[in-house]
Order: sequence, then structure tokens, then C-alpha cells
Amino acid sequence: MLLRGGPVVLGAIAAGGVDGAGLDSAQESGVESAQRVKSMLLGPSVPVDLLFDDHVVELEECRRWANSDAGQVARIENPTGFANVRAHAESHMNAIGLASAQANAQASEQANVQVNAQRGRQNDARRDTQQSTASK
Repeated sequence: MLLRGGPVVLGAIAAGGVDGAGLDSAQESGVESAQRVKSMLLGPSVPVDLLFDDHVVELEECRRWANSDAGQVARIENPTGFANVRAHAESHMNAIGLASAQANAQASEQANVQVNAQRGRQNDARRDTQQSTASK
């Protein structure tokens, strides 16, 4: 399914940033299209599912296919379809990074909670010691 279509153009990378220009594959040859695709922000025609996809497995399958004989033939004969598979793989890679960042943030938050709880216990112990010493 990814090879039948091209990636979705999210915008073009211009000198000053993104200009939102589209890719008109009907007017461009495969080589011209592939060269122009390099300067575009692309998303896959088949989006990834952030919740249900196994991003590590799917990224590895995209890599396996891209390095197979079929993938290498598609790179030459169907550069737009190959770019679509690449955009799909990049979406999985980005999802892995997002999940990792979320896990790191949660771990950091949990560590902060534990440190604050430990400080609270230490403060309670100091206060108890001070009260105990003062009452003697």
C-alpha cells in the first residue's frame, strides 16, 4: 500500500522555513520528483498509530525491506513509493523517540517524588530530634 502512493507533503523547506508548496507528481519525472522530495517535509500516506503500533518491530521491518532486493529495486524504479516507505519508517522512529522522552519524563518525575519524600522524612526526623532534645 505504501508503494502505490507517494508521501504526503506537509510543506517545502525554503530558505526562510516551510512554505507549504505541494508535490505535483503528474508534472514531474521520477528523478525530478525524488530530487524535489529531498527538500520537502513529508509524512507517510499511511500514518502510524502511536498507541497500537509496535514501532520498534515496524521500523525494523521497514529497514529490512529497504535493504532487500525488492527495496533496492523500488528505490530506483519507484522513488516516490520508496520515499513513502521512508516517511513511514521515520514516523515510527519519531514515535520511538517520543515514547522514550515520555518514559524519561515519568522516571524523572518519579525520582523527584521519591527525593521529596526522603527529604520530608529527614525533616520529620530532625524535628523529632529537636523536640526530644528540647523537652529534656
